[in-house]
Amino acid sequence: MSQHVYISNSGSSHLSKFLMDSNTGLLTQETDIVLDSSPGAMATTSDQNFMFICLREMKQYQSLRVEKSTGKLTSIGKVSVEDAGPYLITDNTDRFLL
Repeated sequence: MSQHVYISNSGSSHLSKFLMDSNTGLLTQETDIVLDSSPGAMATTSDQNFMFICLREMKQYQSLRVEKSTGKLTSIGKVSVEDAGPYLITDNTDRFLL
């Protein structure tokens, strides 16, 4: 079984995406995921159906739906904030970002 791995690349406008072989840990690079701004902190819900990304330069948080079989990310929405933080995590209910 393989897992999708996303790397936040500060200073760029994309996430690097890899496919990781669960048995060996071998990473195979896939197509980068283009964003509207430089990504910062990222978090996923406990079921890994949703991802949240801090777009620090734009002072926004973006929510995305994760298609588990392909790793495709689909934007759901964005919200502007006064100051984008360096850390991001969901609470125990996955209803709030902290």
